[in-house]
Amino acid sequence: CRDERIRPELLVRDQRCLVKLRREVPPGNHTDGYRNRKKRDAREALTNASDVFERLGARLWVERTAAELARIGGRAPAEGLTPTELRVAELIAAGRTYREAAAELFISPKTVQWNLSKVYSKLGIRSRTELPSRLKRR
Repeated sequence: CRDERIRPELLVRDQRCLVKLRREVPPGNHTDGYRNRKKRDAREALTNASDVFERLGARLWVERTAAELARIGGRAPAEGLTPTELRVAELIAAGRTYREAAAELFISPKTVQWNLSKVYSKLGIRSRTELPSRLKRR
């Protein structure tokens, strides 16, 4: 071990995890998620694998996962709401319809709906009635 603070039992657990990850994400398998437009799943699997490889000091595997993450592209999930999502959420929470919110923001009602679905997902809510209370708690 390079780090004296690493306990042997943790290293064994991490090595078992490494073996499991190598079975779950064999070379080329992560691209199946990419090809099937499941970038989020592929990115999550590669990020988890990279974390384990980092802890084990497997630099080559860390570099491979980093290269594959860069190739997949996209972006990691954003923390919190974007400015547009927040503004849409505020207008809808204030009682505006999709059309009214769209007119005020100079976007289409479909874009309002799409942003609102992202807001619901990020805040963990299911309906418009839950929105005002969740926005106040932020």
